[in-house]
Amino acid sequence: MTFRSGQIDPDLFPFHIGLEVLPLFKSKTERLGILLVAVSHLLLDFLTIDRVAPKGFRLLYPFSSQLFNFGIFPNLAKSNWAEVFSFHNFLVISFETAFFLLPVFLVYRREFTRYLKDKQ
Repeated sequence: MTFRSGQIDPDLFPFHIGLEVLPLFKSKTERLGILLVAVSHLLLDFLTIDRVAPKGFRLLYPFSSQLFNFGIFPNLAKSNWAEVFSFHNFLVISFETAFFLLPVFLVYRREFTRYLKDKQ
């Protein structure tokens, strides 16, 4: 398995894993949650600025080798330790986490609100 220039693009890998684990879940709600998380991860990667060549990812692989990237969201800075622990990275990770968890919250909002009411 080779990444970026070969068979599997690392941006599509979580989406493939999400599709592969779908049969493990029994309820439609759980399957929808996994599918939404996989799609949100793919969408976020699609909209994040890619600074590593080749820029973009093969959205239509294996049918096309064309690279797609519509980067509008900032990427993590990681050229040195100061950048890794920077406020910029904190904001990027916070945004990505919120974007990633939003579909989960939308699918499980009833369970989440029921849990909060039970805690009171």
